[in-house]
Amino acid sequence: MTAQSSVLDRLDRSLRGPRRARADMLAEVRDGLEDATDAYCAAGLPPAVARQRAEEEFGDAEVIAAELQTELTARYGLRSALLLAVVLGALTLLWDLIWQLAPATAWRNPGPLIPVLSSVVDTASLLTAGCGAVALVLLAVANRVPSTWAVRLLGWAVIAGVGVIAVASVAMHVTGVPQHPAYVPTVVAASGVSVVLGVWLVVRAVRCLHLAGPHREG
Repeated sequence: MTAQSSVLDRLDRSLRGPRRARADMLAEVRDGLEDATDAYCAAGLPPAVARQRAEEEFGDAEVIAAELQTELTARYGLRSALLLAVVLGALTLLWDLIWQLAPATAWRNPGPLIPVLSSVVDTASLLTAGCGAVALVLLAVANRVPSTWAVRLLGWAVIAGVGVIAVASVAMHVTGVPQHPAYVPTVVAASGVSVVLGVWLVVRAVRCLHLAGPHREG
């Protein structure tokens, strides 16, 4: 016995977010509708009437979709904030380790800009991580603060932070070109890892802004 599909179709068209999370939510709704339909059938109602009664009991699809979308957005933002903390922490430790282990002749004419740019990278990383922490707190009190605010904050913080870090990092390597034979491959490898993870964070940030933006049923 299956419940009428119109509600599920509207929810499927309306909801935005990770595919697996959407599928889990839709499965829960489907199971609930089917259970209600079966219960009404067991009470003696015809199948068509039972399906209609189950959907009426379910409520307005647009209202339910808005509630589910809020939950999807909060879940994605929460996971993104946690991943941001892990990735930024790992990259900071990676580059600090590389700097500490670098030989004295690793850089050619580093000049006074290298420490300044390094401070810019560290500051941008800390500020971005701080915004991520604020987003986590806001998501934890989502019953009082709209979760979309927290997810937007996270998205813009990541885009701005990663942008500043990328520009400052490139300037560091242009200002003081690594020249030690044993050090260049390490810098190239670490830079590659940083680029991949940075792009991944920005993609998630853009997705956060998309999920937290104005929503209309498709």
